[in-house]
Amino acid sequence: MTVNHRADAPLVAALGALYAARPLLRDGDHGIAHTPVSAAAPAARLHDPGAALPLRVLWTEARHRAAARHDLARATAAEFRRLLDAGATVSDRRSGRERPLRADDLAVLADHADLRLMRRALHAVGLPCQLAGRSLGGVWAADEAQDILAWLTALAALDRRADPLAALLALAATPLGGSDAAALPALAEDAAVQAPAIAQLERELHDLRQHGPLPPLLRRAGAPACVRRHLARRDGERRLANWRQIGALLQQDWAAGRRQPADLARHLARTIADGGADADAALMRLETDRPAVQLVTLHAAKGLEYPVVACPFLWQVADRARGGAPIAVVQRADATLLDVGSPDFLRHRQEALRQEDDERDRLLYVALTRARHRVLVGLAPVADSRGYQNGAQRSAVAALFGLADLPVDAWRTHLAPHLETPARAAARADAGAVAIALAPPPRIAVSGWSVPRTASYSRLGTRGSVDSDAWARDHDAAVAGQAGDDGLLAGLVGGAALGNQVHALLEDILGNGRDVATALAACDPVLAEAVRTVLRSELPFGVAGPRVQLGALAGPLLAEMHFLLPVGELTPPLLAAALAADPALSAEAADRAWLDALGGAAFARLTGLLQGYIDLVCRVDGRWYVVDYKTNRLADYGATTLAAAMRAHDYLVQAWLYALALHRHLRRNLDDYDYARDFGGCAFVFVRGLPAQGTWFRRPALAALERLDALLLEAEA
Repeated sequence: MTVNHRADAPLVAALGALYAARPLLRDGDHGIAHTPVSAAAPAARLHDPGAALPLRVLWTEARHRAAARHDLARATAAEFRRLLDAGATVSDRRSGRERPLRADDLAVLADHADLRLMRRALHAVGLPCQLAGRSLGGVWAADEAQDILAWLTALAALDRRADPLAALLALAATPLGGSDAAALPALAEDAAVQAPAIAQLERELHDLRQHGPLPPLLRRAGAPACVRRHLARRDGERRLANWRQIGALLQQDWAAGRRQPADLARHLARTIADGGADADAALMRLETDRPAVQLVTLHAAKGLEYPVVACPFLWQVADRARGGAPIAVVQRADATLLDVGSPDFLRHRQEALRQEDDERDRLLYVALTRARHRVLVGLAPVADSRGYQNGAQRSAVAALFGLADLPVDAWRTHLAPHLETPARAAARADAGAVAIALAPPPRIAVSGWSVPRTASYSRLGTRGSVDSDAWARDHDAAVAGQAGDDGLLAGLVGGAALGNQVHALLEDILGNGRDVATALAACDPVLAEAVRTVLRSELPFGVAGPRVQLGALAGPLLAEMHFLLPVGELTPPLLAAALAADPALSAEAADRAWLDALGGAAFARLTGLLQGYIDLVCRVDGRWYVVDYKTNRLADYGATTLAAAMRAHDYLVQAWLYALALHRHLRRNLDDYDYARDFGGCAFVFVRGLPAQGTWFRRPALAALERLDALLLEAEA
């Protein structure tokens, strides 16, 4: 086949030039050579007043994966908005008639997670979109499922006659709850404000018992004020449609025997976690009949075509641990080979990795050849994460553009000749040349209002989404490829699970007051002895402060202190600027570099509630302290290594924010509270280094806490 009947000649020529220089398609050991083809359509059929090139590269300078994803999603949405606003037209390939370009002529190809990100970016610029075909995705992965889970959790709290305030605040912070950040402090403190909200939940609980969850959910979501509020938003139709669909699915569960809100909440939480069992019933329903941008998974796009196709995320590569996975899966013509450690493991591992590369090459080819008139490709100079082989230089699209062998720092220079300027555009048009336009993401004005959410305190330090795992305890996360001295926990395995076990035992002994022998009776003997050593270890509370055995603390003790703080607006630059007010964090070059990196972090602006769990709050010699346990494996547990770990894992954020939480609590509950006299500081105990080493201590400066305090909404009584 030497004639392309889908794409215009300029696009065929542009893609042909790329593949002629670097043919990437392979089939096992046999390479597939590029075959030049001509186009049945000799001229461009997309008429764009703003840009004429058929292949454009959307570029971002962001070096962090999450920031790059958001940049390129916004850039794609902005380019689609520009195309439609500029009056671009397209000629019908059969009749030749020219018509305006519509939203449903535009498509984005990506995986489910990236398509959800694109949906938000498109709604932000006022473009309707549809997740097309089976790639619509399931409603269980939508934010609205979390909203309904918060609603059911609040109903369950009322049903078991528990204190519903925490659940009520969590619900109020969701779009379904309907409160904004400014109203949350009053809801947290004022019984008169709480009363009508509790009364509404009690009515909904009664209705759920009698008729199921759908009727009360529809009344809540269908209230005129709720409908007006959400239909005023660009994603309002999608949100309302998802709430109705999830409610209908839960109604089926209620009819099948799950009659209590707690049962429905547990079932919904499990369903969200595993993606749902009934994929067809859970596919998102269409929320609009208007022409809408098509959002399609790469696998579902095979055989389809669209006038304009955007592929903003092809530079992303799945994580590969540098040590190599202990398993190799090799596809053979007649079978699948699974190798978990044979003498030929390394050879099979390399073959499996090459097959993964081949599959990425095929998906890249599929993505680039779905368009009839124009392709937008995203690129980001994202290097390998620590401990992984997942940098953009390992992607098929980087190889196609000749970037695979270059460090990501050199990409901008390499691509500089392709930067589009008016003079170059005119010269290329005159010469009829094929070129690539490098388009940096534009800055898009967005609404100053954010959907209130409940976010986990510890997630701020991960530089990822603050909406993920909002109710998780602030325990240690697994660190891929972490190596070092096992120290006190030598002989024990389990990663994050081991850390959670250590936390639970210390909480039981110190917080619940359980006898040490009873608490450790069923433990692994090695773990039991390690915990005893932790309890016998003398912790330094300050440079010149008292040294006290953890197990001998006699003052008031509060384990896993849970707190919820209302937040007006919190962004990485604001957080970094507040922390920089502490002289201890601006004196050392390493700390200053960490603050600079934190200011460029990628967690989204947070508005709503910030929550966390402090491992232990204690009082020693009249002063109050934060104690946090860490089970990280480090090279050693001296002061220099501990300081580096506090920066590397963003535990400094955790320390200063925990200090703020305790500072606020003491200020509200002690009549004559004085920070200088009553607040001791923060001790982070890396238990593997005990008993001789392993304790990091810092007393945050009051100026930094006051700056942080000003960022968060103070809930006055």
